[in-house]
Amino acid sequence: MKNIFALTDAIKAELESNELINQVTFGDLFEVDLLKQNIFPLAHVGMTNAVLSQGIASINMSILFLDVVDESKQ
Repeated sequence: MKNIFALTDAIKAELESNELINQVTFGDLFEVDLLKQNIFPLAHVGMTNAVLSQGIASINMSILFLDVVDESKQ
């Protein structure tokens, strides 16, 4: 588990250091208030699957980059 936290901390630090990203969130995307306009552009990190076997942890993670698109009707 210590390595999992080190990995997520490294990913979070890398994303937060990027000047194009306004906010970094973790966990369940449905718990993020996506109606707030001041959080975009947003990077969201989620663990989709984790399997522990024979002393090895296999983790699938997803990183989503989200922004608001202003699509004009013209």
